[in-house]
Amino acid sequence: MARSIAANIEKHPVPRLSWSVDEFCSSVGISRSTYEKLKRRGLAPREMRIGWAVRISQLAAVEWIAARETDAAKKNVCASASARGRSG
Repeated sequence: MARSIAANIEKHPVPRLSWSVDEFCSSVGISRSTYEKLKRRGLAPREMRIGWAVRISQLAAVEWIAARETDAAKKNVCASASARGRSG
């Protein structure tokens, strides 16, 4: 008797290597509209197409998160330097 796909996945889990845009948005806690705004500004993660499906690879997601952290750190340094300049 053949095992169902769900039963096979449960018995032999395979790590995810890519996500749909909606899955990615959910995993990083942003809305799809925020994703689309970031994409228009050139700040979304790299996308790949597999047939009609748009996917975001694990590597693209990791690189995107690192870039957003770097941007945030730069903004925090600039903000604290600006605040020191106003107080002195």
